[in-house]
Amino acid sequence: MPLSFLRKKKIRTSTENQTRVIARNGKREEMYDSVEAGLFPARVASRQGVKRVKLAIQIALLTVIAIVVASYFGLIEPVRKLLQPLQVGNGGLVVSSDYVRTQVSLNGKLLGQTPFSSETIPAGRHQLSIEVAENPTDFFQKATMDIVIYPGNTTFVKANPAPDQELFGYTVVTSRNRAGGDPLLVVKALPDDVQIRIDGNIVGSAPFVSESVTEGPHQIQLDKTGYKPVLLDITIDHRKVIEIEGKLYQYQVTIERE
Repeated sequence: MPLSFLRKKKIRTSTENQTRVIARNGKREEMYDSVEAGLFPARVASRQGVKRVKLAIQIALLTVIAIVVASYFGLIEPVRKLLQPLQVGNGGLVVSSDYVRTQVSLNGKLLGQTPFSSETIPAGRHQLSIEVAENPTDFFQKATMDIVIYPGNTTFVKANPAPDQELFGYTVVTSRNRAGGDPLLVVKALPDDVQIRIDGNIVGSAPFVSESVTEGPHQIQLDKTGYKPVLLDITIDHRKVIEIEGKLYQYQVTIERE
């Protein structure tokens, strides 16, 4: 008989014997535990408690290692921002417009007309749609934007649609609870190179981030040549983050022909 066959047979037999021994030991341990649980329940409960504590410590250590690794590779902030809108609870939404009649819809469901205010909007990401009317029957082109509602905070929207979508402008002001490392004020705007003023002083252009704005009321101005300026009254609270996202309303250009 070939030696290779005998060698394989010995290895297989050895493995089967080890499996039987492990199974036998496992059954024996189960029997001992069962007997011990009946005779010494306090001892068994104590041993199980120690196992749970060891497991909890291992999980905590793995969590710390995962956080350190994620921080090293810059993954903490994107994940935190991704999960923030998924918090449960309700937040507020206030929608206003310069037009007399503006219909407000959220995720395709009509909510009412401006001025619109609600404190029971589910937290998370939503699609806000508005339609503006100059008379009881004719509505302008519908405009939509994505907004985020944070629990316990209010999102303000100022919308100004126009017949031409290119002229459409809006401003969304969101407040949320501030975590460690968060800035106080974040400003994003379209088109590019929108100038930002705080209390009349030029502080830069969008996108703009500040961690040093003093607490209290301030006036934010967004402007660019050829666009309607946006004036916003905000209140800075070091416990909150104010995020402003704006799209400036473009002035209609009239071309004169001879």
